[in-house]
Amino acid sequence: MFAMTRVWKGLRLMLLLTVLSATTAVASTVKRLDINVVLHDDGSAAIRELWDIDLDDSDAKTEWYVAHTGLQGMKITQLHIQGFIPDKTGMQPFETLEEWDVDASRKEKTGKCGLNNGGQEICWGFGNWGRHQYEVSYVLTGLVKAYDTNDGFNHCFVDMNCQIEQMQLTISGADTISLSEANTRRWSF
Repeated sequence: MFAMTRVWKGLRLMLLLTVLSATTAVASTVKRLDINVVLHDDGSAAIRELWDIDLDDSDAKTEWYVAHTGLQGMKITQLHIQGFIPDKTGMQPFETLEEWDVDASRKEKTGKCGLNNGGQEICWGFGNWGRHQYEVSYVLTGLVKAYDTNDGFNHCFVDMNCQIEQMQLTISGADTISLSEANTRRWSF
C-alpha cells in the first residue's frame, strides 16, 4: 500500500511538471529586447525600445502591454510605436490613441497604441500571432531626481511577467551630459 501511494504521488508530480513545462514552452516569448535611454538636463529621458516578440495564441491576448508601475512623479509622454501590421510590408507607424480601450477586440487594437492604467502601461495591438518586431519610443519626464549627495534614478524599465531570452539596456547622456566610469555608479537587481 505504501509503495503504491509513493508511485501515484510520483506520477502526479511528473504529470504536473510535464503540464507546467508545456505551458511555458508555448507561451509568448520576447526573443530580444534592446532599451536605449538618453538622459536630458531637465531630468527627463528619451527612451527607445526594440522588441522582437514571438506571440503565441495560447496566451489569448488582444494586446501587448508593458507596465511602468511606481512612476512617482514621472510621466510617459510622446508615445510612438511602429511595427507589424497585418497585410502591410515593413515597420508601420501605429495610431496613438488618447484613451486605450482594454475591452476592444484584437482587430480594433491592430495598428494602435496608447497608455492605460493611469498612464502606467504602454499598450499596443499586435494583430496576428507569430514573430514580430516593434519599435516603441517615448519620453519619461522626471526620471532623474536630485538626492542629498547626487542626482540619480530608480526605475524598473521592464516590469513584465514573460520570458525574455536576450536583453540589453544602454543608458547615455545627451550632448550636454557626460557619463563615464569615473562619475557614475550603478546598481541593478
